[in-house]
Amino acid sequence: MTDTRTEFTRLTLFVPGSPPTLDTWGARLASVGLTIEDGRCTGLAGVGPITISHIPNDGHFAEAFCFGTVAEPMLAALARAPSALVCELPVDLLAGRAAVVTFVRALRDAGALAVRIEESKMGWAVDDWLDHFASDDPRRWYRGAVFALVGDDACETCGMHAFSLPDALVPVEENAEDARYFADVLCMYQLAEDPTLASGHTFAPDADTPRRVLVRWPALAYSSGHSCHNPYGVWRCESPQPNQVGPSAGAFLFTPSLHALLVARQRAQKAPLTRADVLAVRDEAACMGVDHGMARQMERARGYADLDPVLLWEQWSAIVDAR
Repeated sequence: MTDTRTEFTRLTLFVPGSPPTLDTWGARLASVGLTIEDGRCTGLAGVGPITISHIPNDGHFAEAFCFGTVAEPMLAALARAPSALVCELPVDLLAGRAAVVTFVRALRDAGALAVRIEESKMGWAVDDWLDHFASDDPRRWYRGAVFALVGDDACETCGMHAFSLPDALVPVEENAEDARYFADVLCMYQLAEDPTLASGHTFAPDADTPRRVLVRWPALAYSSGHSCHNPYGVWRCESPQPNQVGPSAGAFLFTPSLHALLVARQRAQKAPLTRADVLAVRDEAACMGVDHGMARQMERARGYADLDPVLLWEQWSAIVDAR
């Protein structure tokens, strides 16, 4: 299937290193054919311009990596690092992984010390980062980019939007480790197979674990402007109900998206939307029926998942309540 994705930021990397100035970074990257000019880096094969920002050390570089994945000697080196680059790439770590690895190798050779993925805040010494993502093992990619938030009621992963995929949200029932195991395997399955999943599909991490029903839901753990917010949402992994309905035969593609239409309607009427308002927006909107594969392709092209028209009131209410 043709990749029709437009170019906007899909992955952001924070990269401290030894070069003291942007000119020094640029001169070193030029030796491998990469050019930094007017805040954009060009020359990476198969990838459009990368937005580059240069940041002098503000005294907090080491703190940005102090989550247990970077050893003390490297933390000390990061504390002394004179500057960093923030690199906003138009490719993700799934379709664009090989290109991102090539870019990070060039950064390492230019003096990069460590790399942090802003979508999850997972950071590694640069050689460790490359070990994760130069590997062909999706389990390494997952461990390198994603972490799980385990609470009393649920386990939710964070960082799957670095791969343009939904995160997983699994309720904690008997113990948290079971929920985390379920979430981990579901996410690694997405990375390994990139399956076409839809609400109503079921999943189990192994033959001995009861299957759960997947329901696509907006990600609510972080606000929409936060780098850890997943615009592709989450898979809520729910217990099957009596007379459980399976996935629909296809999907409806709304243009503009239902979410955009609801935001516009609320701004126009300057008051909270009622259930009748929300359903009226849906019923009056233009849409076309597509298969789930096409719906996923279009979702990735625009960089976010729309709301489910069947669960529209419930999902819109959840978004409003989370603000």
